[in-house]
Amino acid sequence: MTYCILHALRECNIRNETATLSIAGILGEVQGSRTLVVRVADGDHFISYGRQALAFLEKIRGGKEQETLDFEILFRYSHMKEKKRLFLYSDLYRTRFLIIKGKFQLQVFHVKGIGRTSPKEVAALIEQHIITTMRRRGLEPQVEILQEQA
Repeated sequence: MTYCILHALRECNIRNETATLSIAGILGEVQGSRTLVVRVADGDHFISYGRQALAFLEKIRGGKEQETLDFEILFRYSHMKEKKRLFLYSDLYRTRFLIIKGKFQLQVFHVKGIGRTSPKEVAALIEQHIITTMRRRGLEPQVEILQEQA
């Protein structure tokens, strides 16, 4: 289970996708992009989630299931205006996975930003990647969204 969570979040890391954005001072919505950046809890701070972080996490878990996994997910937004890329306020979320007897619960907390991406969207995005990873490994996904807070 922990393996699936770690690898699903690794797939989300540095993911760039198109997004329809509302921007102050611009009438209507514009096409832009949002980039997801995932960081892993390491004590009281968060570190970039790359190959080294994945190797570190797999080493400390030593083949056993973790009880909790904490991550920080940053959504960076940008759009083009007059051939220049303009960056907008980012949204920061903290996620916690509670792993209990082969099942996990997901908590999503909005920390800062103006909420262009809702906690429900964050949970759905993570859930989609985890379910895909679990199915690739032949596991039956059992996901429960425990809590959403702004």
